[in-house]
Amino acid sequence: MLVSQEPVRRPVPHEQYPDDPTREGEWIEFLRLPSSVMTEAREKKAKKAQSEAAGMLRELGPKFFQAMKSGDAEERANVARAIDELRYHISNFDVPTLLRKAIVAWSYDSQLPSEYENPADGLDERTAMWAADEIVLITRPPTKEEEGES
Repeated sequence: MLVSQEPVRRPVPHEQYPDDPTREGEWIEFLRLPSSVMTEAREKKAKKAQSEAAGMLRELGPKFFQAMKSGDAEERANVARAIDELRYHISNFDVPTLLRKAIVAWSYDSQLPSEYENPADGLDERTAMWAADEIVLITRPPTKEEEGES
């Protein structure tokens, strides 16, 4: 399937104003990223944080080997599911790459100064991490459970 170039608009959850109906909350529009960009973001993250990846593998490793030894099909399925979930965990991606490649518009009043290489450099940490999570969520393939729901 080709990646849609239609932007996806998401409200920024921590910047909504339900108590003031006259004030519109903030939003950001994202593009769904192609596989090549997701791979680029993974590779950048891997280069920056090999020790983080090693820590996750150390944590998962014993469970994986125990499941393979036990021969229990359910346990092997659980480990396979955990590996799939880890593949799209935000800690596996270089956040600036995701933000730079996916953010196409937003509702913020001010324009960021042109000295920012990445327009998302001006986002606070909370908003940047939320945005990166949203990018991965809209880009990743559906899980087996999600495919079964449709």
